Amino acid sequence: MNINDLYPSKYLKSDDIGQARVTLQVAAIKLEEVAENENAKPVMHFNGKDKGMVLNKTNALMCAHVWGGDTEAWTGQWLDLFVEPKMFQGKVVNGLSVAPKLPQTAAAPDTFQNAADLARPPSQPNTDSAAPTPSTPPIDDDIPF
Repeated sequence: MNINDLYPSKYLKSDDIGQARVTLQVAAIKLEEVAENENAKPVMHFNGKDKGMVLNKTNALMCAHVWGGDTEAWTGQWLDLFVEPKMFQGKVVNGLSVAPKLPQTAAAPDTFQNAADLARPPSQPNTDSAAPTPSTPPIDDDIPF
């Protein structure tokens, strides 16, 4: 009999993930009372999953770095969740880590004829009849080093 089956947790633990690296979509961030006599902590919930992840400061800052500081904007974003060794109270333990994925943006239209079009202001038409000349001089193979 597994002790985790006798006392199931509603929060993700490293044992739930194992050696896998899973991609999940954020459903919500909610403040929840995780333990008695402690302040509420942020819990990240995922679409299609029953368990949430208690969001430690390191993982929260990783998400904020990529998605911004407003946790409401994190809804719908994707991340990879995995286990890696962490220091906790002077011991090495397995801990949950996140790798937030960059938000998806609309693809830029593929309308450029050549590299010169990228540097030309939109109001200036392309008058080049030949291929653009490079803006840097050719490499000199006689460099003394």
